Amino acid sequence: MGLPFANPLPPPVQVSTASWRSKLTPSNIAFGVAAGVMCLMLLTVHHVELRTSHTSHTSHASHTPSKSAVYTSLCSEHNPNLVGCSPAPSPHSKEAYVSFVSMIADPHYVDAMRLQLFAVRHDPLTRDPTPRDFVVLTTKHTPEWVKAELASGGAVIWYTDIIEGMPGEDTVGGRLNYRDMYTKLAIWNLTDYDRVLYLDADILISKPMYEIWDDPNSDPPSGLAGLSDPMGQNHEIPIPDNGYINAGLLLLRPSNLTFKRLVETRDFDYGLFEQNLINTYFSRDGPHPWASLDPKYIAGWPTNRDLQAGIHAFHEKFWQDTRSDLDRELTELWNQQMGRMEGYYERMEYAGKAKRLVIM
Repeated sequence: MGLPFANPLPPPVQVSTASWRSKLTPSNIAFGVAAGVMCLMLLTVHHVELRTSHTSHTSHASHTPSKSAVYTSLCSEHNPNLVGCSPAPSPHSKEAYVSFVSMIADPHYVDAMRLQLFAVRHDPLTRDPTPRDFVVLTTKHTPEWVKAELASGGAVIWYTDIIEGMPGEDTVGGRLNYRDMYTKLAIWNLTDYDRVLYLDADILISKPMYEIWDDPNSDPPSGLAGLSDPMGQNHEIPIPDNGYINAGLLLLRPSNLTFKRLVETRDFDYGLFEQNLINTYFSRDGPHPWASLDPKYIAGWPTNRDLQAGIHAFHEKFWQDTRSDLDRELTELWNQQMGRMEGYYERMEYAGKAKRLVIM
């Protein structure tokens, strides 16, 4: 069982964000000006240095999700009516959103995961009204600044050992992002939760996802539900059930026994690593058939057609900004949400300094 990471607020971390900072919406620009004025006023009156307490490691059963971050403590303790606040986190929810980060071959993945966390926990347009945990599974390869950055946003940080000795590991070469693919299977070990919704880090949430927990197929006998792989960009909308699950979104019941059986499986085509392994173990023709969720929830290989059809989330690396002019709307969606997230966190930080000034 992993241990939650102590949650100090990290020093500012610079990652490449020029692609979205230059495209902030007028409303975010206006907010930035107002926030800057507020900051200058605070500095003129009093020098305020916001510090957060450092907590020791505890077992997850007694762990309360991080309140050390400005925007979390403000919402849950100081001002629950502040516009944009999400519900105060429970000591331990029975269901959780989960993502996974190990080696950082591309720092934009951290931005993408922060945006996902923001969408689920804080964004008034997409947040879950039920205070479900957002768990980030980490390994020995995960940089400390990444864990601290995500913890400061309210994530529960879990550590897991690297899963080694699986088929195909010797084929990845220098592709760092593929080396730990099988370690994602450790989500089945999160048995403190009754159910978890796993999301790849590069999934952009544009509409609320919480209804997925009550989908008619959300809790099948096999313990796994998901959605079919689109098999390419020219897919039908919504993506039809083709029997082959995409491992980017998995709604599952954690089970140590299932985890053990998965890592012991060897007879499968390892071309797509853990995705093919999951499809083999949970095959529709086998004893543990996976169930299909409503296809409205996600689209891989997304295009503007998926956006216009009302799909809730999109599986794509939008920060690469390589889409055609016809699909530029999806890239702009990414840029707008990044701007809204940064504006929200800056607003919470300045509000925290103002609150601290009042009580001094």
